Amino acid sequence: MKKFALILVMILFVCSGAFGQGFLKKIGKNAKDKTTDRSESTVDKAVDKAFDALDGILDGKKKDKKAKDGDDDEEDEDENPGAGKKSFAGESALWDCTNPECGHKGNTGKFCSECGAKRPAGLASSLSMFGKYTTSKIVFMPGSAELKFESFSEIQKIAEYMKSDPQARLIVQVVYVNTTPNSKEDALSEDRAKNIVKALIELGCDEFSLKAVDKDYAGLSAKDKSGLKGLYSVFIKK
Repeated sequence: MKKFALILVMILFVCSGAFGQGFLKKIGKNAKDKTTDRSESTVDKAVDKAFDALDGILDGKKKDKKAKDGDDDEEDEDENPGAGKKSFAGESALWDCTNPECGHKGNTGKFCSECGAKRPAGLASSLSMFGKYTTSKIVFMPGSAELKFESFSEIQKIAEYMKSDPQARLIVQVVYVNTTPNSKEDALSEDRAKNIVKALIELGCDEFSLKAVDKDYAGLSAKDKSGLKGLYSVFIKK
């Protein structure tokens, strides 16, 4: 009898919640009422029933928790449709306005907080939707094809994209848009593109997936050039 009582007390201590405690007490009472000979086998059967009940309660709690977690995930997805979807790591949450009359830096929304210009498509999405990506973040020493140090974060982003997609093939062009450079600067176009290709190869990109072209390559259409002004590097998907 003492053994039976001790086991029931331990079960009640482990089981949390008023429902679980009441349920186990009821099982213990029924077992006691039905046991006349208090034999060892009868006690064991009662204990087994108690443990079965405990397992059932705990399983039920686990299922309820799992269902609740699933509901929470669905709510998060409704509130934030992009939740759980991985975006290309090279695409920053902050962006600089491409409007030459504005140039506001550090925007966070879909539109520039200063002039209202729409956020330009990121690298991966731009290549996917339009087959090209245009950036002014790759800069060179004046009158030279030598890349400036501040260009490498943008080149690193392009290298990450290419390494994430082994099938990617890019044509690289450096060109002035809606502005007239001097003849020396203009003549550097292809050499500058070659230096970008060289930098990408040094970062682990496949040299056979890259090709440098000169300023005369038809990389940008008139529509592409709308709103742009200055020196741009263009990456065109083959």
